[in-house]
Amino acid sequence: MKIDTTNMCSHLQRKLFDADGEYRAIREEIERDAELTAVVRSRQLHVYRNGKKILVLAGKSAPKIIRKDKLTNKEIYLAGGCFWGTEHFFKQIAGVLETEVGFANGYTDAPTYEQVYTDTTGYAETVKVVYNPAQVTLDFLLRMFFVAIDPTSLNKQGHDEGTRYRTGVYYTDEADRAVIDKVFDEEQTKYAQPLVVEREPLVNFYPADEFHQNYLDKHPDGYCHLPKALFDFARKANKK
Repeated sequence: MKIDTTNMCSHLQRKLFDADGEYRAIREEIERDAELTAVVRSRQLHVYRNGKKILVLAGKSAPKIIRKDKLTNKEIYLAGGCFWGTEHFFKQIAGVLETEVGFANGYTDAPTYEQVYTDTTGYAETVKVVYNPAQVTLDFLLRMFFVAIDPTSLNKQGHDEGTRYRTGVYYTDEADRAVIDKVFDEEQTKYAQPLVVEREPLVNFYPADEFHQNYLDKHPDGYCHLPKALFDFARKANKK
């Protein structure tokens, strides 16, 4: 797909794209990938995948945000009980680039932790996982997810109980659904009881406040429903 030239100045386009090889690489990636478009607004290049903004460049932006792999990273949202432990678990896996804890698939706007705790907002404590599919596959991440949860326990993981602690896999790319279904079907064969893990498109996600982000990094002895041995397992699971 060609670059969307809406509101685009050709002189600025050349300035942004031809400054060095990395910008040219981004241009080539956009032209090659039908899901990507780019628009120049306010002297910045905005890159979108399927209508969702994934990257902004302005002149000589920091190299860390203009690497081509920023265009190909993927995300999945995983609810596995208390998000402190679930986040820490996935942070150990090679190929996971970023994590963020928050609240998914509820029906109020911008809920606080205290509001979600009442179990009246419909939200589940959830971890946004951004990963490099060249390093780790969605199939692998989902299998690791099932290692870290009891998929037959409804609204309860460890000592934590309530609808906010329900388990779920929430996706933003419909193409991921086939992989999700395959893993769910295979996991079901391990249990006599039906799985009670949700598998749905992501409807909404609100990040929790900073206190909850990377909680176990800041508080190594803090509460966690997962055994520490699982973190070691995750750290070694896909190391070559």
